[in-house]
Amino acid sequence: MDVAALGAAATQVSTAQRQQQAALSGVKSAQVQAQSLLSILTAATSQATQTQTAAQPVNSSAATTDGTSADRRLPRGSIVNILA
Repeated sequence: MDVAALGAAATQVSTAQRQQQAALSGVKSAQVQAQSLLSILTAATSQATQTQTAAQPVNSSAATTDGTSADRRLPRGSIVNILA
């Protein structure tokens, strides 16, 4: 094997190694992105579950415990009074 062929082979090997390193870096980046997305989705799912369990049922009667209607408690000009 002459010196020129040895140099060409070394160049090919180093090029292949750089390509492998770039591909491995891409795979690691994709793994980090997938873990971040999984973490976000897990947090959103648990938050939605907590919100559903913490929701209180709406009282269907308009009267409060002291006998006044719910509309009387709202300040004058509120959106509920304007729409009513």
